[in-house]
Amino acid sequence: MAEVRTGPDGSFSMSGHAYDVFHIDPRLKIYHRCNHVGLCERRWQFKIPKNYVKSGRTSNKVLDIGTWNLMVVPDSEESNCI
Repeated sequence: MAEVRTGPDGSFSMSGHAYDVFHIDPRLKIYHRCNHVGLCERRWQFKIPKNYVKSGRTSNKVLDIGTWNLMVVPDSEESNCI
């Protein structure tokens, strides 16, 4: 749907849209190398709540995910290797 990179301070803004007759299951996926050595990237996934998904191309709702410490290794973390 969309891909962005963070600014120098780590902040980002994004939006996306899809043409789908049924439903979509949007997720924010964060790929990073914080506190990690090697070729693989660390990957975090965050499911976008349904009340932030609507019909049409634009939405007036903003989802503030707050500040995340990417040095932490959550149980749900995955790796993305070539």
